[in-house]
Amino acid sequence: IQLKFDVGVDWGSEGTEDWVRYNNRTGMMGAFMVCASTRPLNDMEIGVAKETYKLYNERQRPILRGADVYHILPMPDGENWDGMEFYNNALGKGSIFLFKPSEQAEDEKVIYADGLKSDSVYYVEFEDRDELSCYMTGEQLMNEGIKVTGMTAKYDTEIIWLTDMSH
Repeated sequence: IQLKFDVGVDWGSEGTEDWVRYNNRTGMMGAFMVCASTRPLNDMEIGVAKETYKLYNERQRPILRGADVYHILPMPDGENWDGMEFYNNALGKGSIFLFKPSEQAEDEKVIYADGLKSDSVYYVEFEDRDELSCYMTGEQLMNEGIKVTGMTAKYDTEIIWLTDMSH
């Protein structure tokens, strides 16, 4: 089963770049479709949409085909961080989507992956916070977790790409 998410393009008063990226990235976790707009998109919205489509087409879509899905954080409540992990064993690749919907949520969090091989080494690549990218074992990712920092604003997001280096 693949979930479908229609990304609306009428962002109204929340139309900041962080909000537009947040809204687009929520759509990357399933069949990604865009709704028609009742107004022309501005340059920022077009830029974020192009960035999102490229990430989806080149990185996320292959992972979704045959991926196991893990709810690694509590379900969205509009205030606290939420996140999902997708891991495709056949590819040896996965993704972790993190969302910080409010300023009340903490600015950093330890994230625990699931469904990995304990003895494999993974390249942990941060899409937006490249300085946090590193190599960790599956055991470290699942038991010690990885500290995600720098998510300080309302509607901050991050995608962490996981690559099994032994695959």
